Amino acid sequence: MAKTYKSTRKSYLAQSINPAQVNEPLAALQVMPNPLAYISSLLGLSGPVNSEMQYIQASRQGIKKAALGKLAFNMGITQEKMCQLLHISTRTYQRLKDADTLDIFTSEQAIEMAQVLAKAQSVFETDTLVKQWLHTPLLALGGTAPLDLLDTGFGAKLVLDTLGRLEQGVYS
Repeated sequence: MAKTYKSTRKSYLAQSINPAQVNEPLAALQVMPNPLAYISSLLGLSGPVNSEMQYIQASRQGIKKAALGKLAFNMGITQEKMCQLLHISTRTYQRLKDADTLDIFTSEQAIEMAQVLAKAQSVFETDTLVKQWLHTPLLALGGTAPLDLLDTGFGAKLVLDTLGRLEQGVYS
């Protein structure tokens, strides 16, 4: 009797498989941090930011200078590039102590950069790919690297929109 698809399927399903007997290697799962918790840890905030009002409050209270170093490291940029994106002089940045808080506008911009970094981390899942994507000129952004657009709120929104399209599988 020739075996048909249905008969082989039934016999396969009837077998009981002991998971301990399976010799296939398990894929290493990288646990992605919660984006809200990731933003909070990058910026040194006390807890996850769950609303726009909390972002406003964090901007008004000011982000500590120490958070900028962590943010720059995770984005793969130098202190000079961070200063350029935040529109502050390198000398002013160097004079600040790590515990000093930034003004409302610089804090807001740092929060926007952290949001972009968290979104990129959730899309690309590895630090190497995130940094590579941030530094690569994209046609979807007019031939500009995403990182170079983070000096304005409009640019940060455009980069976030592009990441959203990539996440949904839309060619960008």
